[in-house]
Amino acid sequence: MISLYNSYGKHVANFFNQQLYSPTGESIGYFEPALNIFIDLKGRYLGEIIEHDYIFQKLDSPYLNIHFSTKNPTVNLGYFTAPNSKNILKSLDLMKNI
Repeated sequence: MISLYNSYGKHVANFFNQQLYSPTGESIGYFEPALNIFIDLKGRYLGEIIEHDYIFQKLDSPYLNIHFSTKNPTVNLGYFTAPNSKNILKSLDLMKNI
């Protein structure tokens, strides 16, 4: 499992078995390996991993306005304790926190 953080170093998601989960374990999306992006449960582009364990939505992504197929979420992961914070990233142009 990979714990993912926003630019402020806040733990915002967990990546496990091609699925994306909230810190409390609810399924919030899935990974599309052919495009290297995450898609939410409604089929919208959610974001990408940057710097190994930070997740952002690229504001200039070609996938922002594309509706992808949806997948049935797997069962909830359950609560997973991860470090509450990590290093703060410097501002990244054309990206926003998820």
